[in-house]
Amino acid sequence: MFTFLSQDEIGELMARHAQEPGARIPHHALASDVTEWVRPGTANELRGILKEVFSDIDAAELGRTIEQLVSTTPKRAFHWDRSRPPKPEDLFVAGGLASSKSDARRLLAGKGLYINRRVPLAGAAVSDTEVVTTAQGKFVLLQKGKKTYQPLRITGLE
Repeated sequence: MFTFLSQDEIGELMARHAQEPGARIPHHALASDVTEWVRPGTANELRGILKEVFSDIDAAELGRTIEQLVSTTPKRAFHWDRSRPPKPEDLFVAGGLASSKSDARRLLAGKGLYINRRVPLAGAAVSDTEVVTTAQGKFVLLQKGKKTYQPLRITGLE
């Protein structure tokens, strides 16, 4: 890690991260620290932008959106194997938003596909932390363009 924070400060940040991983406390601290070293005096100015970049989608809001869409979209499911996490391409093909993995990669390169309202990195494994638990089960929200949504039911993570 490239920072001038002390080991104690890093330890404290990591302890807070263990308690609240979604808050991304060390990410914000490191971004602020690096920004201050690169461009002194601008860390506070850029804090809002960095918060927006690093912020997580509100899980409760995402869960409500998924629950509303489940009854109005085709039923699609994907079996998630923790030992071999899926790539975004696998999820979009299973969700019916891409005709093939190469089609999914092309759409991902053009930033036209989203998982839980974020553009994923093509070829990178999708973390099971992306899975949202609702009253109707476990899902990821797939999106193609601005208007096409598909909740994808996740099995295998029970």
